[in-house]
Amino acid sequence: MNQKKKLLKRFSKYIYPYIKEEIILFILMICSSAGSLVTPYMLKVIIDDVFPSGNYHDLIMLLVLLVGIYIVQIICSLVSDVMSTTVSKKISSDIREEAFANILNKNISFFKDSKVGELVFTLMNDVDNIQQTTSSLLIRSVKNIIVLIGVLIMLFILDYTLALMSLLFIPAIVFVIRAFTPYVKKNFTIIQKMEGSLNNYLVERIKNIRVIKSYKTVDLEEQNLKALHSDLVSKHSKGTFISSLNGSVSSLLMSLAPILVLSYGGYQVFQNAMSVGVLIAFIQYLNRLFTPTLEIVNSYNQFSKSLVSMNRVSEYFNVEKTTELQEDKDPRNEIEQIIFKNISLFHGNNRILNEINLTFDQGKTYILSGGSGSGKSSIINLLCGFTELTNGELKINNQDIKENKYWKNEFCLIEKENQLFHDTLERNIKYGTLKSQFEIEDVLKYARLEEVVKKLENGSDTLISYSGGTLSDGQKQRVSIARAINRSPSVFIFDESTASLDAKLETEIINNIRNLFPKSIIIIVSHRSETFELADRIYTLDKGNIEDNMLSQAI
Repeated sequence: MNQKKKLLKRFSKYIYPYIKEEIILFILMICSSAGSLVTPYMLKVIIDDVFPSGNYHDLIMLLVLLVGIYIVQIICSLVSDVMSTTVSKKISSDIREEAFANILNKNISFFKDSKVGELVFTLMNDVDNIQQTTSSLLIRSVKNIIVLIGVLIMLFILDYTLALMSLLFIPAIVFVIRAFTPYVKKNFTIIQKMEGSLNNYLVERIKNIRVIKSYKTVDLEEQNLKALHSDLVSKHSKGTFISSLNGSVSSLLMSLAPILVLSYGGYQVFQNAMSVGVLIAFIQYLNRLFTPTLEIVNSYNQFSKSLVSMNRVSEYFNVEKTTELQEDKDPRNEIEQIIFKNISLFHGNNRILNEINLTFDQGKTYILSGGSGSGKSSIINLLCGFTELTNGELKINNQDIKENKYWKNEFCLIEKENQLFHDTLERNIKYGTLKSQFEIEDVLKYARLEEVVKKLENGSDTLISYSGGTLSDGQKQRVSIARAINRSPSVFIFDESTASLDAKLETEIINNIRNLFPKSIIIIVSHRSETFELADRIYTLDKGNIEDNMLSQAI
């Protein structure tokens, strides 16, 4: 119960910005529902009073009034539906935006342990489930309760004996709902996990399509997908059976009420103890009792499902964020020196870096070399703030890196893997930079992309996909390099990002960067001997230890 309260408190805050719209929506729903409370009683008046009196004028007036009530109901229902959809989508957008921002602010290790498909499924499907509870479900539940109370009042006004008889089935209905709810919630939890896994499966297979094609495993993947779908269909069928059985048993219990009313009420009519109009009006009110009651039943089931989604989304909110650096009142954006002093890094019980000492000076080019697992990526992760420093000191301009949050804006990482977005080539290059000292044509020239862009149908306005479309691996790497040039950082970090370039082109681009940014620090992770000639200093790593080589020694 305590966990449920925490979840409701966390997600109810998204309703507050739209409280005025929610109140208007509630009033519209009440106005729309009020008509359903009036019409049965008007029918009773027509049957018991107007027909016996033979007053045709009164009949026409009442019918005109009924038409007016129906028109008001339709207008209120139309406006409330549009407003409900608008508010609901705004709330889901707010939840999704905050969850997305929260996820983006996680430590880089979070993404190593997370599955992309499940993250996307949570942001889309689970957030929509939550939205139904935080917006429309709450209002509709309150509206249904008010309508339910109104109907019960009219039932007691018409005949309290029949009303009491009708209420005999409510305890049984409540018992049925409570009995089925745990099974509905349990099955829905399993379905959400399976849906997330399926979503992740599809994302991974599309992402690794080259592996699937090269290993000729298309048929195998189709079989795997069929197996996943088979299990999912089975769980959905089970869930539908449970929900349907719940609704059917509840409907059966509610349908017994009119039978009991007709048997007793009919006898009363035969005995002239009740008018036909009262009995017909009572039956109509009783039928109007079913809809809000069933909606409340469904709302309770939906609420149980939403709690599952709230819990899933909360897992991402609760993951530790990347540590925010303190703001320096007088930031120095030009990096003159970076010092690693006695830095050790552990992954579990494994030592990744062993008390290393490094220095990167302004205007110099450095090579990080070493075998797989030697610690190169760990150094890059520390520089970029992807990994939290726990042992040793990392200083910039003799200032601890944690003491100035502006330093992180001066690092630009260019990785070997594809770093493109589904957008135009120009916006890919300008990504993350609000204002640049360069024109796009200059950046293309410095990254040796000008000839490539000329061949594109729409030039730099050509839309490219996440995979890069018709661009080769080397061209995609040059787009990432162009993005870094456009940002004009103090530190360029090439994490094997020139591997798909020939030695001549690599040399031209690095020399362009050095000429453009004579004070910048350039760090290149590479194993290629030709690249070593570009360096002022080479650091070779081996099992977390570092060997410092001057250029002449390395060559």
